[in-house]
Amino acid sequence: KAEIEVPEQDLDTQLKTILAASEDKKIQEPKLSVLPNGKMKIEGKLVFFDGKAIKLPFVIEGSLSAQPKNIIKFEPTNITLSGLPVKRLMDILGVELTNIIKFKDSIGRIELSGNSFLMIIEKFSDQAIIEGQIKSVTTGNKSLIINF
Repeated sequence: KAEIEVPEQDLDTQLKTILAASEDKKIQEPKLSVLPNGKMKIEGKLVFFDGKAIKLPFVIEGSLSAQPKNIIKFEPTNITLSGLPVKRLMDILGVELTNIIKFKDSIGRIELSGNSFLMIIEKFSDQAIIEGQIKSVTTGNKSLIINF
């Protein structure tokens, strides 16, 4: 049994690194925050190009859960665009984040599946070798706590 605590700042840095290396530049000024009760928030600006760039602020809040194969799933429960709640409308229309955001992490640390972000923990570091399975994931004071 082991516990790893990952500071919010490290998660935010990883997200910015992944987005900077992505070919899709729709997400700008990203900020990741760890929230109480096993939740996380990503906010920034979503850029649409229609002759000129239109930047709309967005916020995605969701819950974290441990999945098989040492994956942490971030499942959005609330999505707002320019302050308007759009998650329910997306669900009704069958629109998923994969239809809107097409980023590709060349290292494979984060994958987008439907509306969920899948964090493949084993790919976050070349130096760490993880033996065992993630049992749970929770949040602490500005940190993600991973239990094996």
